[in-house]
Amino acid sequence: PTSTYFASSLMAALSERLSLPNPMILDGGLGTTLESMGVDIKHALWSSYPLLHNPEVIALAHTAFLRAGAEMLSTATYQASFLGLSRQGIGPEAARELLTGAVRLARKAIAQHATTLPKGAESRRVFVAGSCGPYGAMLGGGQEYTGDYGWIIDAVGSIQESCEHEGLGTNTTGSGCCSPSNTGTTSHISARTAAPVDEDALFRFHVDRAMVLWESGCDVLLFETIPLIAEARAILRVLDHVATRTQRTAQGNKLAILSFQCRSPDLLASGESLSAACELVSTHPLVLAVGCNCVPPARATSIMHVMRSLLPATPLIAYPNFGSVWDERKCAWRERDESETIDLDALVSVWFGLGVRIIGGCCGAGPSHIAALAAAVKRC
Repeated sequence: PTSTYFASSLMAALSERLSLPNPMILDGGLGTTLESMGVDIKHALWSSYPLLHNPEVIALAHTAFLRAGAEMLSTATYQASFLGLSRQGIGPEAARELLTGAVRLARKAIAQHATTLPKGAESRRVFVAGSCGPYGAMLGGGQEYTGDYGWIIDAVGSIQESCEHEGLGTNTTGSGCCSPSNTGTTSHISARTAAPVDEDALFRFHVDRAMVLWESGCDVLLFETIPLIAEARAILRVLDHVATRTQRTAQGNKLAILSFQCRSPDLLASGESLSAACELVSTHPLVLAVGCNCVPPARATSIMHVMRSLLPATPLIAYPNFGSVWDERKCAWRERDESETIDLDALVSVWFGLGVRIIGGCCGAGPSHIAALAAAVKRC
């Protein structure tokens, strides 16, 4: 398909953009890109860490993706939950300002990029997705890959007491969706007791961040790397809460994209049925699109086949890992060998045939990968 969508004075809604023939290009891995820029994100807040001390580097990363052809930027808030921020001594008001600032950074990058376009060139509308990582990523032990939320982690002093009061566990390491421990170090934590995190606790974990991101002007909320059905149910409750308690009206009555983490084409990371997860979200009126992220490209394609059969009318999203390969047995990254070369033209062609409406990259996907994806879409 050829690109035919450009911004107009009416600022067409995201749902309208997705109805056009050509898939939308999402950005890639923010953490990957920041690290390639020499930014140290070995911290519990991972790619959200620069919000505290060097936010302009995030704007630079956003700009790199815009130059690569991204039509949707995800905010630097994957690890910036209220609970995670509280562990770093950041109170609710400061947390709200950080989240709002992350949205502003994305908007700033979009506005500045528009000024660099050649005179007379038509500019495409770029959307902002409020990134919401799962509870498992905050735990720092790879639980987003297993859905094993049944441990309360014993950390230090008041942090333990505060988080237990909220009905959740604690940890002092950071991870994004790219590895069980992004910090590269081992924190002084230990599994204390098997006490399942319930759906109400997961609702509390997600709701405040979602409210602030939506009220700050995101075009859509992007719930990423969801490993289990209980978290998906909690997120749907969050959407209902946001819709009834904010002044903003969702474009086309859609608020969010839900992206799952899957161990196989048929199973979520938790081992639960992908079919059951799709059935859960299929009829919710506030869900804009459904898909998967942080999986190998071949697995993403298989998941798209399954999801399309289960969700025949729902827009799909796929943004797998590129670059290095995550070895799930060794829990480490390794270089991709020649037999694992990705044919982007073939990949995009299959996704296009399945009706995947948003494509991008996750861990290992820098601006060059997004540029290659955008070029493949144009050739499709």
